[in-house]
Amino acid sequence: MASYLIEIITGVRKFTSVPISVEMAPPKDANKIDQLKAAGASSLIMNLEIADPVLRKQICPGKSSITYESYYNCYKHSIEVFGRGKVSCVLIAGIQPKEDIVKECEKLAEIGVIPTIIPFKAMDDCELKVPNCNAEELIWISERVGQLLRQRGLSPKMQEGCTKCGGCSLETNYFDFI
Repeated sequence: MASYLIEIITGVRKFTSVPISVEMAPPKDANKIDQLKAAGASSLIMNLEIADPVLRKQICPGKSSITYESYYNCYKHSIEVFGRGKVSCVLIAGIQPKEDIVKECEKLAEIGVIPTIIPFKAMDDCELKVPNCNAEELIWISERVGQLLRQRGLSPKMQEGCTKCGGCSLETNYFDFI
């Protein structure tokens, strides 16, 4: 996927200098991250989604083949390449305990990755038997993540794309108003 994205970014850069945020799984070859930046990517999104390894294996059997350590190695390298606040990670609220999500957000923010919290919402015919994330839980997590980002000198607005938009998450709002 990284090679394909590098090709796309290179083509887009022939016509515009608009910021480009790339969303992908961590590449096996960390040099692809350097190549994405060299091609013109502005920021990078690599979504862990579920931090708990047991739940990840149950819910995301294919994606869980990428180890937790691989994600963090790529996050750290991406921070070196793109800079603090230019790398983000989506975590899904409502599937694992809210305290675990906040703890994972602390680890991410510590290294300069901006966590983005998206509420779980089952689509029609979803086989996963988990209730949708409730509003109180999402607000509780988002308040803490907003505070955490301020404490770490990170802002969702540092990154282009989904994280900056905040249309699917609340931490941008809590960052602004806390």
